[in-house]
Amino acid sequence: MTYGGTPMTQSGFQDGTTNRVEIWYLLDPPVGTSNVVATLTAAANTVGGAASFAGVAGAPTGFSSFAGTGTTASIPGILGPLTSNTLVIDTLAAQGLADPAIPDLDQTERWSDRTGGGSGNVLGAGSTQPGELLLPDDSWTLAASSPWALAAVTLNPC
Repeated sequence: MTYGGTPMTQSGFQDGTTNRVEIWYLLDPPVGTSNVVATLTAAANTVGGAASFAGVAGAPTGFSSFAGTGTTASIPGILGPLTSNTLVIDTLAAQGLADPAIPDLDQTERWSDRTGGGSGNVLGAGSTQPGELLLPDDSWTLAASSPWALAAVTLNPC
């Protein structure tokens, strides 16, 4: 994974039963607009999204405690040690037949896309949420029960 030709660092990944979610980052990227390029080792249905954040103190944290998989239409919230100044970024992958993925009311959807509407296709989405608002409720709701994988990281301000 690169941004403007600069290699990015993988924060982590979560494999689901039929899908996979990954979160990548780049500290202090070059100023300006560039392409994010993913190079796959084999053909796959892939969906991706990108977001940029300023004023972040170091690498994302918390990946291992913010990951999960399941097959229900209602995806539970993911909790961990959070402070009032953190920003939680999540990424969801599910089968295309689960479209749309609807974020909880306290989340801000940043991107959503899919390769198609069938069971062999992929739906991907991402959101942000202030750490102090992360409650033990549903974080996403899918249109239908479907295998999914969800992961999140926290960003800390400078």
